[in-house]
Amino acid sequence: MKHFESREWADFVRGLTGPEETKAMEEHAGECSVCAAEIASWARVSLAMRRERLYEPPSSVVRVVKTAMTGAKPEAAPSRVRIFAQLVFDSFMQPQAAGVRGTMCGPRQLLYRAGPIVIDMRLEEKQGGERHSLVGQVLSSENNEEGMNEMPVHLLCGRSEIAETRTNLFGEFQLEYDTAKDLQVFLELSQEKDVFIPLDESIWRTPLGN
Repeated sequence: MKHFESREWADFVRGLTGPEETKAMEEHAGECSVCAAEIASWARVSLAMRRERLYEPPSSVVRVVKTAMTGAKPEAAPSRVRIFAQLVFDSFMQPQAAGVRGTMCGPRQLLYRAGPIVIDMRLEEKQGGERHSLVGQVLSSENNEEGMNEMPVHLLCGRSEIAETRTNLFGEFQLEYDTAKDLQVFLELSQEKDVFIPLDESIWRTPLGN
């Protein structure tokens, strides 16, 4: 008994065979249990393919995937390593003298570390409270005598860049911008590494004394 090939059965279940060939294959399948089983297998494959074309993932899953693929810096190469700096000092967390508690404080001093990289920043409200100043310096603990020169520094609001600059010869930088939320400082440390410093909007609120 001559058996039909797998590609012929694949065409058969998709309705691509001619009338005479279809009739011959139906008769053969009625007499051959091996070919009947192969028809059943190809029928399951065909059904799965039809269902696949109709499938739409949940919108929540699509949103999460798009966010992960987009990232905070879309043009950054996928191979870049993203490092989140760790806060090691916050001047607002230091005890204040009793006579000044509950009053407005001056500039806020923050110190972050990302491996051997140290980022010293001062945050200050400009007159009127709608503009802010961010002054910082990037140093490497592996070479304390030299700053990180010509390093791109970006200030992001969500995924949108609202200010950018470069460090000078001493690793210093300064940015000014309007009040915003979901802030991040983004440092292009090298061609392979980026450093992120998330700044919640509460970073600008002056805490009340206890």
